[in-house]
Amino acid sequence: MSESPHDPTSGAPEPGDAQDAAIATLVRDDRRFELLLGRTLGIGIAIATVLLAAGLLWWILAPQVYAADRLLRAGLIALMCVPVGRLIVSLVEFAAERDWVFFAIVSGVLSVLGGTLWVALS
Repeated sequence: MSESPHDPTSGAPEPGDAQDAAIATLVRDDRRFELLLGRTLGIGIAIATVLLAAGLLWWILAPQVYAADRLLRAGLIALMCVPVGRLIVSLVEFAAERDWVFFAIVSGVLSVLGGTLWVALS
């Protein structure tokens, strides 16, 4: 019987084992990050949908009511905040991963959005 170059019973890891483990960890972290982003987007969309549906229904049933207008506006604002929430989650995740390039990019995007909002409100 010929022996293979690596004996699995010897306990010594194969040269690719450490690299495979590192790749598996990165894949797990990416999957967790994608699930977190998906959950964030789903919750934001659900909130916006409920507010918009309630406001639309209220507006159809009683068009003169001020609350219907408020619910519709809140739903639109919630819908506009969904991408900002995604950026904030990404910023925190990139900081936790110490991925400073993407952290800087997301910080820049958030700065532009914040500056635009500041100019629009002033």
